[in-house]
Amino acid sequence: MTRTKLAALAALALLLLAGCSEKDVPTFDVEMEDANQGSVTLDTAGGETVLSSVAEIPPSFPEDIPLPEGAVITATLDQKEQGNSMVAFDAEQPFDEAIELYQNYASEAGYAEAIPATIDSQMFWYSGTRGEEQLVITLNKDLERDGWVYGAVTYTSGAPE
Repeated sequence: MTRTKLAALAALALLLLAGCSEKDVPTFDVEMEDANQGSVTLDTAGGETVLSSVAEIPPSFPEDIPLPEGAVITATLDQKEQGNSMVAFDAEQPFDEAIELYQNYASEAGYAEAIPATIDSQMFWYSGTRGEEQLVITLNKDLERDGWVYGAVTYTSGAPE
């Protein structure tokens, strides 16, 4: 991920976090090991948020949630204290197969559709709940690379630490 994309991601997270509190202005550290991979850590009274372009699944992301075979992780978000995590990815997998992967997972894992899924020829969006847990899946057909899909899986445990 380029420095520009990482900075934009950090700015977006900063705005979101600032909007969630009345007086708390978050401070953050930028850790850059090289120009293509790095992370931004935002520390607030509500906890720590880590945005990363390092290709590793965050520790708080459930192991049972699948990623397409051969998925390349492009970005992650980890808000352990709030029970939130997200993995964004690219994968060389037909769009219909990626949709089927997540529809099957949500059904078998016991998620109930919270809002009717949106499916068209280029986009899939799913929001489901299981008890206090929430799962949001977005998939997009990559129009520049035939047979590729990109997306993000966001999970909220409903039970912050």
